[in-house]
Amino acid sequence: MLGTDFELFLSDGEKPLSAGVLHLPDKQDTPITLTDAHGPAGFIHRDNLMIEMCTPAVNTGQELANAVSRVIEAGMTWVTNRLQRQTVIWPESQATFNNFWLNSPEGRELGCDADFIVMDNDSVKRPPLNAGMLRDKRFSGGHIHISWTRDYIPAWVGARLCDLFIGYPEADYLNQERAQFYGATSLHRPTHYPDGGKGVEYRVLDSYWVRSKEALERVTNSAERVMQLLEKADVEVIHRLMNLHEFPAHAPLIVQVPKATRHEVHFEACRMAAEAGYV
Repeated sequence: MLGTDFELFLSDGEKPLSAGVLHLPDKQDTPITLTDAHGPAGFIHRDNLMIEMCTPAVNTGQELANAVSRVIEAGMTWVTNRLQRQTVIWPESQATFNNFWLNSPEGRELGCDADFIVMDNDSVKRPPLNAGMLRDKRFSGGHIHISWTRDYIPAWVGARLCDLFIGYPEADYLNQERAQFYGATSLHRPTHYPDGGKGVEYRVLDSYWVRSKEALERVTNSAERVMQLLEKADVEVIHRLMNLHEFPAHAPLIVQVPKATRHEVHFEACRMAAEAGYV
């Protein structure tokens, strides 16, 4: 299955607004269900100074792209109705807030669960971030969820495949300031989902890809390929992909892997996947 949760900044058209003005539940509480003319469209809640939207689980990249578009439209309709004024999405993956918002309860929040990187063929916790490290900046992520039913495949394998097929080709589009904090190679969280599947939440990308039709199609198609490999590919194919590239030690920023290397490795990974029947 595929899904995503992504954060967006609210704006009055000139400056960012704190999501606190909406009195949304925070991410530890039950989110609000969004609906549109077709029925349930996803969920919305607050994640520190940002709004966070989540899609339902789907089966294909195209379905994920459609789900993202639906939840954004339904979410912004809900926000506009709640505030009784026109509100837009801040057009960047970072925003600068004044001390009034930074000193609010939501401004002092940062994250909820541990992040992991891949080291020595395992998922290893990385040191946590705190709000003080970000100073007056906040960054919006566009996290990708991929689940599979084969219990013997660990989350770190999913994270490595996400680097090959998503992170490496998308690295040039990442917000460079956010990457200093969230752009570590293989950054992820091991996950378990209500349907019983295990999976990975890939956390390297910022939210640029949900705001661009072209990027949305690229990323969701790549996510589907990773899902197919984890769900259907034989072990030999996955082993070959894992051995394709010596991932840099100590989880450097994904943008610090030389561009030529990233593109060469991504191209070879795509060739290997296509050769095995996973287009």
